[in-house]
Amino acid sequence: MKYSINQNTARELDQEGLRLISDLSAEPAKAVDSPGAFRPNYLTTVASLRKNETPEGWVNPTVGTDGCEVARSFPDLDPPIGFFGKSHEAFINLCRRVFEATELEATISETFIVESCFEWMRQRHLAKTDSPLTEFVLHRCERNVAVQEVWLPLVDINLTLELQVGNILFKPVTQPIWRKWVSEWQSRQPTAIPELRLFLASVESEGITVAIRRVTAEPIRAVEIALAEVEAALDVLRYYSPSNRYPTMPAYCSIAGRELINKPKHLIVQNAVLVSAGTTVASMRAQHPWPINQDLITKMKEVGFDTLVALLNTPQSSRSELQNNFFDALAIYSKSCVAQSLTDKLLYAVLTLESVLLKDQSESLQKHIGERMAFMIGKSLEQRIAIVANYKKAYALRSGAVHHGRQVTEETILNEFMPNAWFALNWIVGVLERFKSKEEMIEYIDDMKFQ
Repeated sequence: MKYSINQNTARELDQEGLRLISDLSAEPAKAVDSPGAFRPNYLTTVASLRKNETPEGWVNPTVGTDGCEVARSFPDLDPPIGFFGKSHEAFINLCRRVFEATELEATISETFIVESCFEWMRQRHLAKTDSPLTEFVLHRCERNVAVQEVWLPLVDINLTLELQVGNILFKPVTQPIWRKWVSEWQSRQPTAIPELRLFLASVESEGITVAIRRVTAEPIRAVEIALAEVEAALDVLRYYSPSNRYPTMPAYCSIAGRELINKPKHLIVQNAVLVSAGTTVASMRAQHPWPINQDLITKMKEVGFDTLVALLNTPQSSRSELQNNFFDALAIYSKSCVAQSLTDKLLYAVLTLESVLLKDQSESLQKHIGERMAFMIGKSLEQRIAIVANYKKAYALRSGAVHHGRQVTEETILNEFMPNAWFALNWIVGVLERFKSKEEMIEYIDDMKFQ
């Protein structure tokens, strides 16, 4: 892939890069933890067949208390030099200008640009290159961009067939595939096999489901894109998780490493002797992952799965305001699915309903949401009265949690409220093509009261 940049802009950036080289200096004796604006996003590689990973040379970034990088240096140089304080701020600003001027976001990460610019500083300082900054960076981008298949192992999903959701292919992977890959490394990188085996064991590769995104980009950006799009696809899948209607049922349905598992470590000492060490599994992961087979997918299709997948395939700019609002709400609702406490499940569910069933901040959460839910899903007067009554009870629990810090323990109320919330959202799935905006939909729901 070839990249280009306006010649005048390139000249300005190249000159600024040369000027910044003179700002390379030793770390000050008294470091100042100033606020930063750049969060590096490195891929920590446990095993690799690539010759070069990013960063290629030794780099020592310093991360401040706000999680942003505040300084960086070359620890292998004698003496170690780098950018600190104002010079670091100027360096990051230069990197951002290079990033924006070349319109690389679709295929190149900001981290890759920062590392490429810093590598140019190293080589220019050591007189190992005479290339201008922008030429060096763009050439490095062109060398690293390729078609990548990013496989993200998933937790607690047992898929028995391949399933396409948007750009993401969900696929079951069995042990023979892993054995084939390990055997290939035997001839290409045998020293890395122990680390590879350890990693595969950590993702429970005996038989797992993976989410696959095929993308043209450099590795860091490829993983960034895959993570974002897999989360969006999981939002759709999680909507159909049984934990949404059975709130005490634990569910994870997450990218491996992002699952919420409470496992505090402990040491037990008796008579000044360490007698035991381990972890406490406070919320057990489901011993039986959520099975997704053809029968379940058929049932999902009966309640809007194809509609959500089709909209996920549609660019945001081509979707209606209501459709985009619903996908924003779905991302919140997804957190309710994987929440491990009744309190969090309730709060996320109510927040989801608030985002799609309130016209604005002036409307009452207690009155309007419950009444609208009742007319959306209640089939009789008795059912509508029960829905409103249950919502008031759930809202009271929500208020107790938000305003008084009370933990929700009333399973009976949530066992009724959570299915009501799911069916209300499913009603909206059925009208996503009918109404253009949330306001238009709510007006229709309110008019139902007088029919």
